[in-house]
Amino acid sequence: MPVAPRRAATVVLTVLTEKNHYSLEVTGWGQERQLSWDQLGDLDELKAVRSQMARGMTTFKDLLDGRLDVDADDIDIANAALTHLQTLGQSSLTAFLGREATKSLELKQYIRTSLRKWQARMPAEPPVIMFRVPTLQVAFPVEVLPLLATKRMPAAKQVRDLPTICQRFTGFGAITHRVVGSLPDAARDSWLHNVPKLPVKILHHAAELAGSAVEVDFFQAAANAVDVDGPWPDSVRDAVSAKELAVTAMFDPRASFYGPRRPFPDQILHLACHCETESESVELSSLRFAGRNGDEVALTLQELGAGFLNLQEEGRRRATTKLPLVFLNACGSSMVTAATATSFPHHFLQFKNRGVLGTEAAIPDSVAAEFARFFYDSIFQQYTVGHSVLRARSLLLRARGNPLGILYSYYGNPHLRLQRAV
Repeated sequence: MPVAPRRAATVVLTVLTEKNHYSLEVTGWGQERQLSWDQLGDLDELKAVRSQMARGMTTFKDLLDGRLDVDADDIDIANAALTHLQTLGQSSLTAFLGREATKSLELKQYIRTSLRKWQARMPAEPPVIMFRVPTLQVAFPVEVLPLLATKRMPAAKQVRDLPTICQRFTGFGAITHRVVGSLPDAARDSWLHNVPKLPVKILHHAAELAGSAVEVDFFQAAANAVDVDGPWPDSVRDAVSAKELAVTAMFDPRASFYGPRRPFPDQILHLACHCETESESVELSSLRFAGRNGDEVALTLQELGAGFLNLQEEGRRRATTKLPLVFLNACGSSMVTAATATSFPHHFLQFKNRGVLGTEAAIPDSVAAEFARFFYDSIFQQYTVGHSVLRARSLLLRARGNPLGILYSYYGNPHLRLQRAV
């Protein structure tokens, strides 16, 4: 089998730690020198930046007030939301640079020069910004940092101005590749195997999230090329057995909800559900699923972790190189904290899933469904996962005037792609 192509990184941001302090090294495409700043601050300060960004991103989402379409009448609202995002990104960058906060312009100019050199050499390839961190807890969303512009952000006069304005944010101008030193490398196989069909498993909350039906319909409309297991649950009669079934289905890519074992392992695990934050303990944060009748299953992070370990200790095996991409499309109205946003991705990456796409805030149902449609449409055209995330953000912004796609963060191998187009 041919090897899936990998893109070199255009810019690499590496966070280094020594004792309780962190430093930053930056290398760029075509650059003869690297930037290096020692002891920018302590790790507690870096974690505080992550928490500040989580609160700010929820405010950004709230300013758009649940809209899917941002039209001409909403331009003042869009400007207010983007001004907030710019302020959040700029203040977070200042806090991140710590003792070298005055070097923000030098950093942006270095990155912009690298991107120009990259695009002159490979104009058809989007740039890739790699963010290397020691742990997931400090892997804050670089997507919202305005690293790609040095001038003051203008106000949009009309909706069609928004895509150009948003290019200043990393998440709209580049593929983001996170490399987390504390997690296992599950990137050995960069193919999403879809010969003869693409195996997809779906868990949803049908009772409260109408958008989940749109996501299910998208896959079922491609039944000639996609083998769907689910959506689950249909109904819930016994919560204990339902939790066991959900854990087993997420752990074992060949397990099926409604029939015999699947002939080919899942390549995509799609979760269209609620994500509830528990302030007292992140371990009690939960994913909530339900059938159309409203009977609900709430699976805590603690139960998910214990369930995976139990199955592993009982001798259930997982493939080590072909585990599915997880799309955690969290919807609802609750605030997703920094700890919750990283803890569920951390769980799946720790158990060697090849990638996790999740949200930094609880995304409105209709927006989540539309983003998923754009993302999977790109995947089906054989774009890489990293490029598909970038395209989905851009398509949501251009088609709907909605910038909330920037709140999706991808963890894992960005080079994953289908063996063949659908």
